[in-house]
Amino acid sequence: MQMDMHYYGVYAMARAAGMRAGPAEIVATASEYVDDAIWDREVLAEDGRCILTEMTAHKLLDYNPDRPYLRWRYVRAVDGKEVERDNPKDYLAACKAMHEMFKAYLERMPKKGESGTGKRWKEIRNPVKKLIEIEGDKDTRIKAWKKAMRNNQLFGGNAKVPQYKGHKWSASIDDLEPLEIPKNIDKLPVYRFYQAVRIYRAHVLSNLLPSSNIIAA
Repeated sequence: MQMDMHYYGVYAMARAAGMRAGPAEIVATASEYVDDAIWDREVLAEDGRCILTEMTAHKLLDYNPDRPYLRWRYVRAVDGKEVERDNPKDYLAACKAMHEMFKAYLERMPKKGESGTGKRWKEIRNPVKKLIEIEGDKDTRIKAWKKAMRNNQLFGGNAKVPQYKGHKWSASIDDLEPLEIPKNIDKLPVYRFYQAVRIYRAHVLSNLLPSSNIIAA
């Protein structure tokens, strides 16, 4: 996915599920930041506290067909079978799944929610489908998402759309020196991002891959 879905689409689905603007922005930023986290370093404090970063970004090997509106096919190297992909169908299913996931989260964490902002999936399905099917470059697609949100097509309440601030997350890591690690580091979204990255990586290596008879370490 590119930024139109990784950031703006995720933000819209979180808000449509009823999430407050602040938490929704953090969730959406983390989603896009997966493509921007290029640091592989550690910052150690004298008292033993530290930040251990994890590189989640990768080289752009192919313009990897991740535009939402594409329908495409490829040949699997393992068996030569041709596989057809329908991005609009897959992206719409992903948006529905995110909407449901965020609603389930808010049932457990109601303080993260905002009354009167959420909409049911069936209310936003058609607008989301039209957004996904827009053919254009990334900026064109981003503008369409922002316009739909400003016009309250996807959620109610304050429809101001925050700009992506991943560069500030990067700066908060890149500029740190050992004596400058804040005491409340565990509250920083970027610190929690790297916590989640390590948990997810361990889960994939220790649980998901071995369940498919793939051993990696």
